[in-house]
Amino acid sequence: MIPPSEIDQLLLSFCADEWRKVARVIGKAMVTPEERGVQFDGTVGDQIYARTAVLVETGQLETVGNVKRWRYSEVRLPRSRNPRPHPEVLGAQRRASKGAS
Repeated sequence: MIPPSEIDQLLLSFCADEWRKVARVIGKAMVTPEERGVQFDGTVGDQIYARTAVLVETGQLETVGNVKRWRYSEVRLPRSRNPRPHPEVLGAQRRASKGAS
C-alpha cells in the first residue's frame, strides 16, 4: 500500500495549469509506480481515485464535471495559480451575457 501523501504528490505531478482529463491523470499515476517496480494490490485504482477526490475536496485541484466519470471530467491546479476558466464555462458565460443584452 502506498501512503496517501505519496499518492497525492504523484497525482499533483501530472496536473498542470491547463485542464487535463481525470482519466489521463489517474492513468499516469497508476502506470508510473509500476514502471519503477512497485507492486500493487487490487485496490490501487480505488486508492488513487479516492485521493483524487480528496485533492478536489480540499481545493488542491479544481474540477469541471463529475470527477467520478474519469473520461468526462477534467482537473487542473487551483485557479489562484491560473485565472482562466474552463472553455465550456467561458462559452456558457459568453452565451449568458449575450442573452442578457
